[in-house]
Amino acid sequence: MGIIGWLFGKRDPKTDFARHIPALAEATRNIELGIYWRLTKQYEKENKGVDLYKLAYAVVYDLMQDESGKRSLGDFAEKHADLIAHEVRQAAKDEEIRNALSLEYAGRLMAVSWGSGKSLSEAYWEKANVMIEKAKTLGFEITNIVSLWGSKAIVNLHAFAVKFRQESV
Repeated sequence: MGIIGWLFGKRDPKTDFARHIPALAEATRNIELGIYWRLTKQYEKENKGVDLYKLAYAVVYDLMQDESGKRSLGDFAEKHADLIAHEVRQAAKDEEIRNALSLEYAGRLMAVSWGSGKSLSEAYWEKANVMIEKAKTLGFEITNIVSLWGSKAIVNLHAFAVKFRQESV
């Protein structure tokens, strides 16, 4: 489709939104890294009696609801489930981490909505309910980034995530 067709023709909103998916995915990765680095710096100062890097990964995987990541740690997550649960609660007490998670969850829900093909599909509500419950458990609400930032929601989420990661090093 040429520029005139693109400007004035019938455009597919799903295709148009697809260009934002890499930015949303990168925002997630930047927030994960930011949380991981914050936790490892904290754990380096404390003696947890376990591999601090695995512990930080396990906490991040739990916060981000990444079951395959958790499984990648072998039996570590199972052996240290109580410690991980405690550290997840501790991490969630950090206002900056809670804020980052709230924004990341919102971005991930946008991606789920796009991926399901409908803004309020069954797949979306399944994931949204899980994420809302996790957020409640951790003591925060998922931010409505569209209300917060309008049409710049994805751009601003990405910029926030990059800054969060950089400030966490």
